[in-house]
Amino acid sequence: MTDTTVHGHDVLNYLVAAGGTVNRAALVSWATEAHGPDARYHTCSRNGMSLDELLGFLESRGKLALAGETLQVFPEKMCGHDAHDHPHEH
Repeated sequence: MTDTTVHGHDVLNYLVAAGGTVNRAALVSWATEAHGPDARYHTCSRNGMSLDELLGFLESRGKLALAGETLQVFPEKMCGHDAHDHPHEH
């Protein structure tokens, strides 16, 4: 198990930079390459999530939608702050 923890904003920012719509497999590939296969994810309110748990959480908050194997991000629903503005424990 790793101690790598990644803020959900990093995932959302990747989706925005990729044009707002990304195939789920491409996101998983990017996340694995960028953060490792055992990375855990957190948001301002939840910690210790897997990538799948994070995606479900972000979808439940209206920040992204999953249609089949395609993820679409809604930048207007994202928090107006940078992930690094928060003093999270890493």
